[in-house]
Amino acid sequence: MTRETTTFKAGEHDIEAYTFVTGRDLRNIEQTTLDSLQVKSDEKGVGDISGFSGEMLAKREDLQIKCVIVKVDGETEKEIDGKKMTIVDLVLDLEATDYGVVMEYVRDLTEKKS
Repeated sequence: MTRETTTFKAGEHDIEAYTFVTGRDLRNIEQTTLDSLQVKSDEKGVGDISGFSGEMLAKREDLQIKCVIVKVDGETEKEIDGKKMTIVDLVLDLEATDYGVVMEYVRDLTEKKS
């Protein structure tokens, strides 16, 4: 399936992104969270949820970026000092305010609205 993309500015950076995510994308993003959680209940039915961690949240955000962002300044990846930089690396290396603009767009597409 071919997906439509849009381009927007994050500071001086040109960001190309998909205009929508697929159901498969959303399911995979949710799975990164649910796979890390542990739910227990006692004999009274009182539940306890554990497993929230920084690592789990970082993995979720990385997948959100991969599902939405196509290019940063025309690049999907590049090599810097012999290290291959992925699309996630390119987004994470943006100045914090520019990163915030990108992540606002990403979250608008990948997080459920209440």
